[in-house]
Amino acid sequence: MKKVLFPRYLNDLKPTVFLDRKRKRIRNLIQEKLNNRSYQNEIINCHVCDSRYEQHELISSKERHGLELDCVVCKNCGLIFTNPRMSKESYGHFYTTYYRDLYNYKFGKNNLDTLFNTNYLNGQSVYKFVEPFIKESSNILEIGCANGGLLKFFKEKGHQITGLDLGESEVNYGRDKHGLNLIHISIDDFQGEVKQDLIIMIHVIEHLTDCADTMKKIYENLADTGLLYISCPDVDTLKNGQIYKSDWLTLMQNAHTINFDKISIENLLAKYGFEIHYFEPGMNLVAKKKKDSKFVPKLNYPSVLKVIENAEKNYQARKFQNNLRNFLETKGVFAFILYSVNPINILLIKLGIQKYVKNLIKFFYKFL
Repeated sequence: MKKVLFPRYLNDLKPTVFLDRKRKRIRNLIQEKLNNRSYQNEIINCHVCDSRYEQHELISSKERHGLELDCVVCKNCGLIFTNPRMSKESYGHFYTTYYRDLYNYKFGKNNLDTLFNTNYLNGQSVYKFVEPFIKESSNILEIGCANGGLLKFFKEKGHQITGLDLGESEVNYGRDKHGLNLIHISIDDFQGEVKQDLIIMIHVIEHLTDCADTMKKIYENLADTGLLYISCPDVDTLKNGQIYKSDWLTLMQNAHTINFDKISIENLLAKYGFEIHYFEPGMNLVAKKKKDSKFVPKLNYPSVLKVIENAEKNYQARKFQNNLRNFLETKGVFAFILYSVNPINILLIKLGIQKYVKNLIKFFYKFL
């Protein structure tokens, strides 16, 4: 039996999120491919300090859908990542074939119009965050742009935009319906004609399989005075219940190959020639190219373990509430409520007040 950080982190095949019949079938197909090695797993070195597998400590062996997933922490630098993990080719098939449907926890199919409107609203918040740091009429590149809702807002502000995404239907939607410059390609295979003043990565960096190739490509495509905006889940906020109600097993996802806190993302960026220019807890940051090329990773192993341990203590202290929430989540009650109020949500988006109502709900949700 594997030795994990806490007994409940052992794989028991039980999901911690809502899976309807379709998503259960997809989950089972993915696990079958892992079992028969159609999806190849590979052991890797640490993305930050290049330490070998023997220097990695196992934290957990399952993820939110109930799939087998070994998540480790590097004893040298404290980076949390999946190891072993699927090969780049296996992930490519997973994203093309299963990802959108497996991660759609709502009733019904993914709606490209709703996705676009939601991302457009998010574009307003991101623009407000980066506006103090960028110049007028900048070249903006978004990696993982989906169907371009966020870039639409930036375009309306007078910037030249380019979006990259591996979702062909999403790219076609943004290109054909909204006239956006979207390309069905990975950043690893992209070389722009102009240098970018701002590159945006929203919930992308935690999905990387080949950090070296991707970060080098970002560096190459960014102007010397250019900036990199990143947002992703922040492990530091897990302990206080700001994300996933302190439940490590809901944070874990097969699509997330790396899990960052402030120090670990600072380490990864520094390795590939960047330094943090501005940072907000919850993992919203702006980075710039650094002048000093010397890289010495900050040691983070004891502190990141303490974060996970404190998160588990908080989870156990709220065991009744969490068991109730888990029941309502996995049985689809929350998903049904969201489906029922969808007409109201569409109206709120049209009125431009959805984000305010959403923030109000989030405020009360943290007390549940």
